[in-house]
Amino acid sequence: MGKHLLKQAVDTWMSDSFMDPWKRYLETKQARGEVVKVGNVHVDAVNMFQRPFVCDSHVCSPGLRKRGKQSCCGELEAAVTPEELKGVEKHFHLIDQVLRREDPSWARKPRTLDECTEIQEFNLMLRKRGGRCVFSYPGGDGELLCAVHTAAMEAGLDLFKVKPKLCSIFPLVLQDMLDGTYMLSKLDEENGALIGFSSYNELPCLHGKKTYGADGPPTYQDFVGTLSSIFSPRFVQDLDVAARAWRKERGLATPPLRRLPVL
Repeated sequence: MGKHLLKQAVDTWMSDSFMDPWKRYLETKQARGEVVKVGNVHVDAVNMFQRPFVCDSHVCSPGLRKRGKQSCCGELEAAVTPEELKGVEKHFHLIDQVLRREDPSWARKPRTLDECTEIQEFNLMLRKRGGRCVFSYPGGDGELLCAVHTAAMEAGLDLFKVKPKLCSIFPLVLQDMLDGTYMLSKLDEENGALIGFSSYNELPCLHGKKTYGADGPPTYQDFVGTLSSIFSPRFVQDLDVAARAWRKERGLATPPLRRLPVL
C-alpha cells in the first residue's frame, strides 16, 4: 500500500472509531429534543440552558470538604500543551508574585516553572502541591483560588491566553463533529464515559443539591467569558437568545446575564 493510501486508511479508521460514539450520543440527544442549534454548534440544552452551575470551591477545597467530595484542582489531573505552558511561562513572574503574597507555603518554598510540571504516561501535567493544583492557593474564606487566574485578572491580561484551556473550560464539553459543526455540553453521567471521566458523582459542582435543584443561573451564564473567547461575543448573545426561548417554552424564567459579552 502506498504511503498516501496508508495514511488515508489510518486517518479514516482513527476518525471513525473515535467519532462514532459521539455521533450516536448527539443523535440520542436530538431524538430526545435536547439539542438546540446555534450557528454551527449543537447545544445540549438540558445541560447548558436548564441545569444550573456555579463554581464554588468552598464546597470542595482540600482540607475543608466533606468525605466523598472531590475537587477538580485536587483529584483531577491537568494536562497542558507546550504552547499553553509558554503562556504560563511568559507571565510566571506575576503568578509567582501572587503565590508569594497569598500562600505562606509557597513563600517559604517557591518553585520554578519546571518544578510545577511533570511527565505522566508521556503527558505534560501540572504537579500537585499539598494535595491540590500547584498554582492554587487558599482564600481568606476557605475557598480555593487560582494564582494564574488572579495574576491575569490583576494585570488586565486575556485570561484565555494565559490560563491552560482545560482549567478555563472545565466542566464544559466541546467536541468537533468533523462535519463543520461542534457540540457544546457539560460533563454528565452520559458524556463522561466518552472521555473516560468517572468522577461525576464525587464532584459537588456537577452533582447533588448544590447544583441540580439549586437556585443558580443556567450553566451557560457562568461561562460568558470563556465562551466568548472560544467562539465569539456574538455567539454568546445568540446563545442567550436561544436559551431564553427554550426556557420560556418550559415555563422557566431566565435571569439577566451578570457579565455581558463585549462585542
